Amino acid sequence: MCLPQADLRNEILDHISTNTEAHFKSQQIGDPELTVTEKRTIAENILNKGVGLFLSRFGQYLSYEQLEFFQDSPQEDQYIVTHYLQLCRKQNSKLNEKLVRNRRFEAMNQLIKEGSYFSESEMKSRNPLLYEHLIGQYLTPEEREDMDRVDTSNIT
Repeated sequence: MCLPQADLRNEILDHISTNTEAHFKSQQIGDPELTVTEKRTIAENILNKGVGLFLSRFGQYLSYEQLEFFQDSPQEDQYIVTHYLQLCRKQNSKLNEKLVRNRRFEAMNQLIKEGSYFSESEMKSRNPLLYEHLIGQYLTPEEREDMDRVDTSNIT
């Protein structure tokens, strides 16, 4: 989906203004929270001042597609824009790697709760050579036969 430049700019500003982690201005304790409209106005003013300044403040909250909006922007500070684009892309890739690791960790914890993660058959299927080296060599012939036997309890 390719949006026109004005629509993509508005989408970026809307995304930034609704992001709860982005920092817009210093506030004292007891000051009322900024509204979405105020946040959008602040973000738009920063973007109008310079793309490099905008990316330094809010680039970490943008997706790859949104960062592409700034790729070909004709600016005097093109070096700064390029620097922040590379930095934001690297942060996004690290965030994605972290999300993948967290998902894998949660899946492993779920398998541990179910009790199937450390079962002998799972360990053997995960890494047969390591299983043979650490456990298999110490099995008696009866245990080996028992392990090699096919489970026929589920066959219909």
